[in-house]
Amino acid sequence: MPKAQVWLNQNYSIKNQTIIDAKSQKLSGKLTIQDFPNLEKIDFSNNKDLTTIELINLPSLKHFKVNNCQINNITITACPNLTYFNIGNNLLTKTDFLSDLNPKKLTHLSIHSNNFSKQKLDFLSQFTNLEELYLDNSNEENFCLRTYNHFYGSLRPLQNLTKLKWLSLAKTDIDNGLEYLPISVRKIGLKKDWGSDNDSNCIKIVRELEKVAKVSGGTEQLTQEEENEPISVRGKATWYRLAPWHQAYELLGEEEFKKQISQQNAQIWLDKYFPKEATNDREKRENIIFLNLNGKNLVGHLDLRDFTSLESLSCLGNKLTSLDLSRCTNLIKTNCSSNKFDDTYFLGKIPNKEKLEILRINKNEELKENLNFLTPFTGLKELNVEDCSFYGSLEPLKGMKNLKKIFLSRTHINQGLEYLPDSCKELYCDYDYQYKSSKIADELSKFVEDRHYDVAKWQEDKQNDMIAFTISLERLYVIRGNMRQFLKKWGLKKENSVSELSVLQSSEELWKHRLAIYITQFVGRSAGVAGAILTFQNQSAVGGGIVAIYPIAELVVSKLEQILKDKKSKWKEFLTDADTFLDNYHELSGILVQFEIDELKGAVNKKLKALNENIKEFLDIYDQDNNGEIDVEELIDKRGDLAQELNKKENKVQEIIDSIKQLEETMIEYRKTSHYIISEKKAVTTIYQPQVVVHQP
Repeated sequence: MPKAQVWLNQNYSIKNQTIIDAKSQKLSGKLTIQDFPNLEKIDFSNNKDLTTIELINLPSLKHFKVNNCQINNITITACPNLTYFNIGNNLLTKTDFLSDLNPKKLTHLSIHSNNFSKQKLDFLSQFTNLEELYLDNSNEENFCLRTYNHFYGSLRPLQNLTKLKWLSLAKTDIDNGLEYLPISVRKIGLKKDWGSDNDSNCIKIVRELEKVAKVSGGTEQLTQEEENEPISVRGKATWYRLAPWHQAYELLGEEEFKKQISQQNAQIWLDKYFPKEATNDREKRENIIFLNLNGKNLVGHLDLRDFTSLESLSCLGNKLTSLDLSRCTNLIKTNCSSNKFDDTYFLGKIPNKEKLEILRINKNEELKENLNFLTPFTGLKELNVEDCSFYGSLEPLKGMKNLKKIFLSRTHINQGLEYLPDSCKELYCDYDYQYKSSKIADELSKFVEDRHYDVAKWQEDKQNDMIAFTISLERLYVIRGNMRQFLKKWGLKKENSVSELSVLQSSEELWKHRLAIYITQFVGRSAGVAGAILTFQNQSAVGGGIVAIYPIAELVVSKLEQILKDKKSKWKEFLTDADTFLDNYHELSGILVQFEIDELKGAVNKKLKALNENIKEFLDIYDQDNNGEIDVEELIDKRGDLAQELNKKENKVQEIIDSIKQLEETMIEYRKTSHYIISEKKAVTTIYQPQVVVHQP
C-alpha cells in the first residue's frame, strides 16, 4: 500500500499541473500538497487509509474532493479560490478548518458523514454564497457505530444564505427553524432509505412538511422533481420541496399556521385523536396497551391517566414539558426522548415503578439533576439518559439487578461504575470531552466490545487490579521462600526414602535414648566396681577383664549422649522452623482474608481462589480446635499426619507453594499489561436502539 506523499512526489514531481486525480489508488498516511501555482482540481476520493491532508499555497485551486477516506485532520493555508469543497464520509471531529476557506467564493460544501462533535450550525453563517450544503449522515455502518455528525438545533444560522438551493440534513438532530430558511431553498434532504425514521430529530421537520402538504387549498407537491436538480438530489423521494411550506404559510397566515403546523397543544391533540369515549375507529383509552405519539409536535403538559392498561408509551420528538402517568399501573416501556422536560417529577408519580423495564429519556437537555430519582426503578433492563445534563454517580442504579444496557453519552455522570450490578454487560458512552461522562469512557477504554463497553470485563479487571496492586509481591516471594525451605528441610529428599520429619522425635519421645544411657552407665560403672573388688581378692585376671568393660561403656554412653543431644537440637530446630512456617502460613491467610474471594473474577483472582482453597484444606487438617488458626501444639499433635503428607512428592505444602508461585506469575503479567499496554482504540461508539412499535393514530 503506497504512502500518499511518496506517490504524489513520484507522479506529480513537476508542479505546473492543473489537475491531480488520485481516486482509488489505495494511498495511506499523511499528504501535503504544496506550491502548485496552476492546480485547479484535486480528487483523492476512495483512499481508505488516507488520514491527514495539508493544502498549502494553492492559489488557483477551485475544486477539492477527498470523499470516502479516513481523514481525521485537515489543514488549509493560502487557498483563496476554492468554490467546491467535498470532504464527506471521513472521520473529522472539528469544523475549525472551515474558517480557512474563503466564504465569498465557496458555493458547494459537503461535510456529510464525518464525526463532528455536538454543535449547532452557527459555524456556517458566514458562507453566504453557498448553493449546495450537505450536512447529513449517509454512512449506515458508521451511524450504527455512533460515528456521525452530531449537529443539532435550529436552521436559523442559515437565514442569510440567500443563494442556498439544496440542503441535506438527513439523520441529524436539526429539528426546527424552517421559517428561517431563505426562499431560495428548493429542497431539503431529510430521510435515508435505511434505519428508523425516529433515530434522529430531523424527523420533526419531516412531520411538519408532511402536515403542510395536506393543508386545504395547497397545490404544491412535496416530493416532485425540481428543475436542474443536482445528481445527488435527483429522483430521491427522501428529499422534500419547500414550496408546499411557503404556500401553506401564505394560505393560513402566521397565527393559524402556528396553530395547525408549528405546534399543537398536547392535551387538545390527544382529546381529538384519542377521545375519552370509544368510537368506531378508536377503542377506549383504558383498553389501549401501546401508544405512539412520536413526532406530533405536541407542546406542554399531557395527561395520560385514563390509559390504565398502557404497557408501552413512546412520545419522542415533541415539546412536552410534563406527563401525568399516575394511574398507568402496567407500564413496561417508556420512551420520552427528544422533548422539553426540565425535571423528572412525572417519573416519580408512576405507580409500580419496579415493573418498568425500558426507560429512554435521552435528548432532554434541560434535565439537570443526579440519578437518585431512578432508585425505585429496580426492574429496569435498559436505561438511556444520553444528551441530558444529568450529573454525579451511577450509585443509585446499584439495586437494578436486571439492568443490561445503559446509555450515558454526553452527560456529566462521571463516577460510580463499581456500583453497576453484575447483570449490566453493555455500557454505551461516546468520547466527547465537553462532557464529564468522557471520564467513564476513559475508565472503560480498554474494554471495547463490538459497539459498546463490556462492563463485566471492566469489573473483572478492576478486581484483578485490586489484587495485583494490593498484595505485595515481595511478601509473597518471602513467604514462598520460607515455605519452600521448610519443605526442603523436613520433606522428602529422595525418592523411595522417608522425610526428615518421619524420623524426628520430640523431647518426650527420647526417653528410650535416656534409658539406654542410664543402663549403659550403670553397667559400665558396675563392671568397674566389680572388677576392682575381684582384683583386690586376688582374681585379677577376671577382675581386669570385667574392669575393661567400663571404658567401653563410657565410650558408648558418650556416643549415645551425642546422639541424644543431636536429636534434641533437631527437635528444637523443628519447633523453630514450624513456628516460622506457621507465621508465614497465617500471614498468607491474613492477606487473603481481606478479600471476598468467592465474588472475585479474572485471571489473577482465579489464582487467588486456588491458593485460598489450598490454604483452607491445610487448615481443615491441622486446626483441631476449629478456631481458624494452627498453633505449634496442634502441628505437633498431628506430626504423624504431616510426616506422612511430606513423604509424598505432591503434598499440601507443595500445593500451597505452587499456588503462590502461580499467583505471583499472573500478578506480574497483569501488572505489565496494565502499565505498559495502551489501548489502540480510545473511543467507542454505540448503535442506535430501535424504537418500540406502538399504537399510532
